[in-house]
Amino acid sequence: MKKLGICLLLFCVGLFAFFQACVPRPTFPFVPNIKFESISKVTIRSATDPKDSIIVAIRFEDGNGDLGLGPTDTLPPYQTLNADRTPNEFFFNYYVRMFRKNRGRYEEVVFTGLTLNGRFPLLNTSRQNRPLQGVIRRGIEIRTAAYPFVNDTVRFEIQIADRALNKSNIIRTDSIVINTR
Repeated sequence: MKKLGICLLLFCVGLFAFFQACVPRPTFPFVPNIKFESISKVTIRSATDPKDSIIVAIRFEDGNGDLGLGPTDTLPPYQTLNADRTPNEFFFNYYVRMFRKNRGRYEEVVFTGLTLNGRFPLLNTSRQNRPLQGVIRRGIEIRTAAYPFVNDTVRFEIQIADRALNKSNIIRTDSIVINTR
């Protein structure tokens, strides 16, 4: 009876492994590809520093799964500054450009001395090359003091980079109204 149970268990494990082997792994290019999924806003009311946190969700696909940066990724090629003391674009892996609607047209908003760019963490913690797909959700904080326009319609362009410094396509978000008072 015990042998029958063991044989049945081995048969089930073998059957499971067979069907798993039949499911093909997705194949994606090694350069990341992203698609816009959603945008939403959370307003944080404060007497001293009110702000809007814009939550952008993007879908991603990457053929070898080399997405994300760890907290210790601060040496080349991910260092803050290049040898000539200019900012290194690959310190970040999530790039944001903001556009404000003005008389029916969108114009880029430039924040002097500030950036909306950021870093997202390692998504493939196994460090083995494998296709990855999923959703990245990231908050973009807009402080009223740094952005004085009230009831403003904005949208964003987003791009990501992988650890091999390949940049994805650029996506554009839907519009959203910020700094509502």
